[in-house]
Amino acid sequence: MNLTVLQAIPNRQLLFCTFYSISIFSCFSTVYPDLCNISLAAVGDTEKHKDRIAFWDDVYGFNMGCMKKAVVPEAVVEVLKADTLISEPAVIQTFDCNSVCLSELEFASDFCLKITNTTECTAIVGYFDIFFDKGCSNKVMFSTGPQVTKTHWKQTVFLLERPVSVQAGEELQGKIMVRKNKKDPRSLLVTFDLRDRKQTYSLQ
Repeated sequence: MNLTVLQAIPNRQLLFCTFYSISIFSCFSTVYPDLCNISLAAVGDTEKHKDRIAFWDDVYGFNMGCMKKAVVPEAVVEVLKADTLISEPAVIQTFDCNSVCLSELEFASDFCLKITNTTECTAIVGYFDIFFDKGCSNKVMFSTGPQVTKTHWKQTVFLLERPVSVQAGEELQGKIMVRKNKKDPRSLLVTFDLRDRKQTYSLQ
């Protein structure tokens, strides 16, 4: 059996390029890692929200809130502190790397995040996990989440313009839509529909 081993499944703009290559390789071999999950979690980091979003409401005495329209839609790629997570993670999409089609990479998914802390949700974080599973006697998984050792993929943070108040034990429900940016094939557009608020982010 021929094996094609990918160093890792990247996030952001290389998602489509990688799976296009997989669709070619998988005709002749088995691709590893063979499974990839994309997960979301709620974040409560009021200090970071003040520094990056609320900051514009009072810049040395000037209200520059109009800048939020430019700042909020830019997703932030960074290492998130695990203690800022305020929900259990939820898997929103699973890809079988041996059979996935390009059309499946544009998707919409409802999600439900079980809140663990009573606080304000200031962002949603996304990350991926990969699995060496098919035919493996010693199955291995690798996570890029904030709960584990950091990687150079970091995590993708979607800051909310206005924080959402949440209670421990409640379920924060929403919808995510992921699609290619037709104006820039190396970027994605990610739209969140959360508590009657809709925001689209650009992911470079």
